[in-house]
Amino acid sequence: MTDLTEQEQSVQPSPTRPKGASRAVTVISVLAVVLLLALVAMSSYHLSYYRVAPGSAVPLDNHITVSGTPEFIPEGEVYFTTVSLAGEVTVLEAVSAWMDPAVDLVPTDEILGGRSPDENREVNLQAMSDSQEVAKRVALEQLGFDVIQSNGVIVAQIEDGTPAAEVLEVGDSIAAVDGERIETWQQMVDLIHSHRPGDVIELTVRRRSLNPDGQPVPPPPDAPTEKVKVTLTRSADDPDVAFLGMAGFEDLTPLPLPFDIEIDTANVGGPSAGLALTLAVLDVLTPGELTGGLQVATTGTIDPTGRVGNIGGIEQKAHAVRRAGVDLFIVPTDHVEAARKVLGDDVEVAGVDTLQDALDVLAEHGGNALELAMPSAQNTEAEKPAA
Repeated sequence: MTDLTEQEQSVQPSPTRPKGASRAVTVISVLAVVLLLALVAMSSYHLSYYRVAPGSAVPLDNHITVSGTPEFIPEGEVYFTTVSLAGEVTVLEAVSAWMDPAVDLVPTDEILGGRSPDENREVNLQAMSDSQEVAKRVALEQLGFDVIQSNGVIVAQIEDGTPAAEVLEVGDSIAAVDGERIETWQQMVDLIHSHRPGDVIELTVRRRSLNPDGQPVPPPPDAPTEKVKVTLTRSADDPDVAFLGMAGFEDLTPLPLPFDIEIDTANVGGPSAGLALTLAVLDVLTPGELTGGLQVATTGTIDPTGRVGNIGGIEQKAHAVRRAGVDLFIVPTDHVEAARKVLGDDVEVAGVDTLQDALDVLAEHGGNALELAMPSAQNTEAEKPAA
């Protein structure tokens, strides 16, 4: 009896957890599970947005090789800039992008334009390939070679009820105005504006054809021409300005290059490296310092007449330029403000509208951009490829 009493007395009751503490543990556990499930969902559920982030600024001079003529590797370099594209993003990636000022979220339709990701990739790679071919020819034209044949202006759009609608069709090529040969769209605009409303002008036209799908096909350069007369009307913006009522672009034929130029941009797609490619080709083909020894990044499309066009992702490219530590960033004029907003005083930004503008900027920074010449007679008239 004594032993049992002592045993019972030695057994202490287990401490009881307060009800409030037990409830808190349960709530925390539930919240942890909910948070874990939310994170899993956020990392697996995809949104119809692409993530556009800073890419890189890549020096081009070592990516260009020529054969059949000397090449020159300068101290300064020309860089082309890229963006990093990823999609479609998860909710977690979207939240991270929203918190990063260097990253944009862009609706999938704006990126793909109704194409599949693979189709979009192929389109962008083709755009880069086309940009390379244009850049080679624009650079060689700048050096005196004849590698682009101008055939006039392609009619791209006609406004209903205007004089153009009476005599032209989309896809026609206008070779001359009043007997003056047309080489650029701006030249044609200037000729129209040199007249008064009510004046009659004569257009020399090569007529389009239609492909099996019914789409207009511009005529070949050797297609027969016809002459049509049209009376100019008044511009809606200014009654004193003559108006034809069409929009167009240059009708150009690429001619054979005098030597081989290879550009390796790996798997980068898109047309926005056009200006950079043109400057880099000029840099490699000519002795001296095109950039004045500076590290110069640039972006902008290039067309066969040397016009520089706008691009996408300027903010992301500006961030890439800052990371690369370049001295100067040349961009299309419309993008100067956005680039400066990112770069501040860290990198100088210059805006241009044409290749010549870019060469002028480089000359102002100590480059020989206005004195470019190849160290041989290859760019004389005798050496120009025949049309």
